Amino acid sequence: MASTAFTASGLEFVPNNYSAPLNTVIAPEAFHIIQNFLAQSEIGRALVEPAKLYGSQIKAFWETSVYDDGGDSGTPSIVFEFQETEFVITPGTVREAMGFENSDGYTIAVGDTDLQRMMQAIGYTGSLEKIGQLKRPLLRKEWSFFFDCITRAFGKKCTNWDAIPIDSLQIGYSLLFNSNYDFARLVLMNIGEKLTENRHVVYFSRFCQMLFSACVNNVEINEEDVIPSFKLHKRVFSDLTNKDLKKVNVGELLLPERVLQFLNPEPQQQQEPINPEVSPSSTQPPFVNSEPIPSASQQPRTGGRTKHVGTKPPRIAKQAAEAGASHTADMPQTKRIKKRRANRAKSDTADEECETDEETLHQRKQFLRKMQMLMMKLLHQTLMM
Repeated sequence: MASTAFTASGLEFVPNNYSAPLNTVIAPEAFHIIQNFLAQSEIGRALVEPAKLYGSQIKAFWETSVYDDGGDSGTPSIVFEFQETEFVITPGTVREAMGFENSDGYTIAVGDTDLQRMMQAIGYTGSLEKIGQLKRPLLRKEWSFFFDCITRAFGKKCTNWDAIPIDSLQIGYSLLFNSNYDFARLVLMNIGEKLTENRHVVYFSRFCQMLFSACVNNVEINEEDVIPSFKLHKRVFSDLTNKDLKKVNVGELLLPERVLQFLNPEPQQQQEPINPEVSPSSTQPPFVNSEPIPSASQQPRTGGRTKHVGTKPPRIAKQAAEAGASHTADMPQTKRIKKRRANRAKSDTADEECETDEETLHQRKQFLRKMQMLMMKLLHQTLMM
């Protein structure tokens, strides 16, 4: 792990494009919500991968790349060469390499009013009049960590990490309010701008490695070629905690609706397929809660069993009815009375069982609602501690 600029493969690598510490084992519990939220977000892979960087591969990418910004309405792209073969990188290439979602349309940017609304929603204590001059220390430690991870990974700089750039605000807004921001376009433009500035100073080394690996296959790996990567150290948690302790009033931890949905995903009820041989594919919720998921035997039932009533074909039903009527007419009156009483008793028992099932279902639903409210209350109390 590197913390300062270093030289490798004849190039200077500056502290930039840090990977984020999203492993909850190394962090205090107060940060787990944001860590898990970022890890499960659309930029989760871009915040932590790859595991290794290879100096010669990044050198080939950086020195041979040709950047095209695409003009005012075009698409940015990068063309690089490796072993006499050219490779073209488009936003689609970036999405595939970094796990960004494909969409029919993307938001280039949201306005200042939306960004100000976001900062109010997470408890920013400073002035929001100049949206380009916001500072992380004016946020609670949890949200300061949130923007620190984003800025150090995607920012076009290597100093002044307390400032929150506009690009970081746009990324944060997309994660919290689902604006469908075009992360891939931003990555290409930032790398392209730094390529144009200086061919001997490397920025975004992690992203360069990810793009190279997505394009070039079957490259011989030499472990001596591995270079250090820049990582946000775990001491960031103690630093942010100590800064909050020095503040007169840090305020409550405010969580936007999308984070609350991540913490408490709606329970999904499974329905029996119409054809038992063809089962619909299950879908997973967009985020995974940080709490362990109980096994099927531990989960409370949320609905009663569906009863399927069979029907007979008309001809068979008619024959059965005639046979039953004939059989009943031949029976002695005493037996007919006893059979009617037995049938009535069975009908009453079935009605009682149906009512009991409905009452049990209602009680279970009430129990689930109470448990959800209790969990929300306990979570809120924990966050306030």
